[in-house]
Amino acid sequence: MKRMTFGEAKTIKPNKSVQAVLFDEELIGWLYSSYKNFLSPIEEVFWSINLTKEQADKISSKSDESEDVGFYQVNIRLSDTQKYADLYVIAKRIYNVKR
Repeated sequence: MKRMTFGEAKTIKPNKSVQAVLFDEELIGWLYSSYKNFLSPIEEVFWSINLTKEQADKISSKSDESEDVGFYQVNIRLSDTQKYADLYVIAKRIYNVKR
């Protein structure tokens, strides 16, 4: 069974952290978390690792060209209601497209 797991969260700035997202132990992207204060909800955004334009188009319409010419990244802001269900679906698509 394919499973999604997370690496250890690392603080990159005050109130901001990054965490590796793995699918069957293969790195497929990064989860960025941030919050304004302890009373506000945590905002989480997923960024995939570098993909070709064709791979990115198969996964999602939300893709951006990365700084590395020729590579694209899928990005998705996780909703509060389906946070990890959405992430699992995207992670599985990326894993399958890269194989």
